[in-house]
Amino acid sequence: MSGVISFGESAEEVWLVAGWAYRRLLGDVLTASAQDEKVAYAVQQAVALQGLDLPLIAREERELSVKLYKAIRNVAIATVQDSAKEPLNWKQGLDAAGQAMYLGAVRELLAILGKAGEEFG
Repeated sequence: MSGVISFGESAEEVWLVAGWAYRRLLGDVLTASAQDEKVAYAVQQAVALQGLDLPLIAREERELSVKLYKAIRNVAIATVQDSAKEPLNWKQGLDAAGQAMYLGAVRELLAILGKAGEEFG
C-alpha cells in the first residue's frame, strides 16, 4: 500500500510514497502538532484514508490547509536536517538502508513543497 499527499492539481504537486514512509511522516506531524486539535484530527484522518488532499481542504477550510502545509514542511525540514525541537520517531526500527530510503522520500517531498509553496505559504 501507499500513501499520497496532494499539494496541487498537477502530478508534480503530488507526493506518492510507500505506506510505511507516509505513516512515519504523518506520525511525526501528529506528534509535532498534537496541541492543535484540528490539525491532529486531519492528520489522523489522512493516516486512516492513506491520503491527504490539501487543495480539497483549502476549498472548505483555507486556514487548516495552510496549517497542514506548514506542519508537513516543518517536520520534513527537521527530519532532513535532524533539527527537531521535539524528538521525531522516524528512525525507530529502521536500519541504515531504511533511513536512507526514508530521507530520500522526504527530500522528494521537500522538492514538491517548494513547487507548491506559493499556494499555501
